[in-house]
Amino acid sequence: MIPVFTPPGSPLCRFRFPLKRTRYIQPVVHALAMILLLAGLLTMGSAGSPARAADQEIPPSGGTTKVDQYQEKVSQVILNSADWMDSFFRTDTYESESNKTRIKVRLDAFSEEGEGTDFKARFDFRLNLPGTENRLNLLIGHNSDDDSSDEESPGGTDRNSFDSNEDDDVGMALEYFFRDDKFQNIKLSGGVRWRDSSLVLWGGPRHRKLWDLGIWDVRMENRVRYYTDEGFDYRLRTDFERPVPGELFLRIRPEFSWYESESGVFYKLQGFLYHPLSRNRALEYQFNNYFESDLDSQLAETNLRVRYRQRIWRDWLTLEVAPQVAWYEEQDYHTTLGILVRLEGWFGRWKKEKIYTGPEAKDQ
Repeated sequence: MIPVFTPPGSPLCRFRFPLKRTRYIQPVVHALAMILLLAGLLTMGSAGSPARAADQEIPPSGGTTKVDQYQEKVSQVILNSADWMDSFFRTDTYESESNKTRIKVRLDAFSEEGEGTDFKARFDFRLNLPGTENRLNLLIGHNSDDDSSDEESPGGTDRNSFDSNEDDDVGMALEYFFRDDKFQNIKLSGGVRWRDSSLVLWGGPRHRKLWDLGIWDVRMENRVRYYTDEGFDYRLRTDFERPVPGELFLRIRPEFSWYESESGVFYKLQGFLYHPLSRNRALEYQFNNYFESDLDSQLAETNLRVRYRQRIWRDWLTLEVAPQVAWYEEQDYHTTLGILVRLEGWFGRWKKEKIYTGPEAKDQ
């Protein structure tokens, strides 16, 4: 049996360290956990890697082998799986590269132990301007800062999102795609939004690159923004993703963020395991670690979350329930329970639905 290390105060803890409790234990424990996870996954993927098999069978010039066909098939499975998961959960990666006309409406309720229940309603309108060859979009709504999401604020947690009181943060923007394909996406965005009772101008580029490494895909995103009220910010995000046995899909994401208006830097280490149950239902298991360089312990929060998402009544309406357990630095890492309930509807045109690769795929 492998011992499980849990934050101090957790009811799951079955033993005590013979040392005086200190905040420095937290980042060490979680760093070791993620190192072990990465090492195990890399080892699991190396045995059957097409790259290793290719060393044993080198095709003649201009020819193809079964190894090449297998590598192409594996790569397509990874891309299809990632695209389906992103489109089903409407991730910010999917949203930021969508260039179709649509309206999205979302109602959220977030409840956390000791904090009560907060509600939030948001809408987003995206118009693909005619005569621009699908390159220019007009955005109006709460997320007019194109690919911004609930986790874009420093700290990047659900609690921060609901505590920010940005319900009136409505704006308008334009985005232009210089390139938009499977392996690369380059765009420039800019606009105006209403924040803290004042108008704020913003703008900046975003670049995403995809590398096909056989059984693994790697996506790297660089984003720069300038805001007239807070100055520059920069985000570097890298996704390592691959399918795993049992119709599952794994994504490991380290992320680094810097804000001119904030002291220190913010970085994350996240793990996502997607579990499609059918074409209309899916689970996402999350392991999230949020760090801040200005904190004594560096670790601001760790949480475990399970998202259950299902289409209800119509294809354009989904219900999501996401219970979580979190440990916050400001609460001395005591266990805190919470839950997010989300109702989301969309109207108009979305990017063509990706190929479903879950348990019902063979029957469709």
